[in-house]
Amino acid sequence: MSVSSKQQAASSRQKVALLLFITLLAANCSLLAYAAATLSEQAQATWQSRDRPGQTEAAIRLFRQAAEAEPNNTELWIKLSKALGRAVRHAASTQEKRKWADEARSAAG
Repeated sequence: MSVSSKQQAASSRQKVALLLFITLLAANCSLLAYAAATLSEQAQATWQSRDRPGQTEAAIRLFRQAAEAEPNNTELWIKLSKALGRAVRHAASTQEKRKWADEARSAAG
């Protein structure tokens, strides 16, 4: 194989590698957007069954993750605060109420 052929082959491999990198980067961005939407949908589905034990806490966790993934989505922050308010109201002890109230304050700040 001549030097020119080797250079062309190397150049072709570099182009393929660059194309693969760009494709993976674009796919990763799409996956992040999908993951945020999926978290929001999971949180909403979990919230719908909030009367079942542990579901409010699970919805809080999911709403928080979704809101942190999409910090400009005010609807997610509102839903998180509603879930935290429910956790405060339904807490079994003063200590648990304080825990949820502290978490609500930290989410607001």
